[in-house]
Amino acid sequence: MLKEFQDRTTGLNIHIHLTSPSPYLLEHRSQLLPGFPSLLETVAIVLFQAQAELVAESEAIAREKERLLGQFLLLGRTVRELSNFPTEIICPRSGFPLYSKPGEQHFDIVAIAHESLKIQFQPTGDRCKVLSYLDWQTAVYPCLFIASASPAQVEAVLNNIYGTYAPAP
Repeated sequence: MLKEFQDRTTGLNIHIHLTSPSPYLLEHRSQLLPGFPSLLETVAIVLFQAQAELVAESEAIAREKERLLGQFLLLGRTVRELSNFPTEIICPRSGFPLYSKPGEQHFDIVAIAHESLKIQFQPTGDRCKVLSYLDWQTAVYPCLFIASASPAQVEAVLNNIYGTYAPAP
């Protein structure tokens, strides 16, 4: 299920894909999230449209990634505060959970987006990968949170934050 939003304050385009956990995530849950108290029901792949392609390394790109990280952390905290079900935010930088005990393995957010959504990616040469997503190309910042609630319950929380479904312009 794809939800498209435009943040009213920042004008930021956000696509949130709500999906079931992959067999890999379910099988390796204890290595990824040993401290998460509930079953994984929904994986939310959050894609922010960046102001520039995120392939090269520069001060401007680092600032853009920092800005988008801040937006994601704000969204994640808001989802956690408004939901009545366990939710875990996965740090886009480290791939480890922010609120639960980290596991032996980290989440590879690009790989999860690639596997779950069939989004293509390209290596950047320094062991990193960037997604190539629709018209945004590589101007996309991927993030992830998980919940022990159905996609419909997570969608209700997102609609409470951003309003009802409204395609980004």
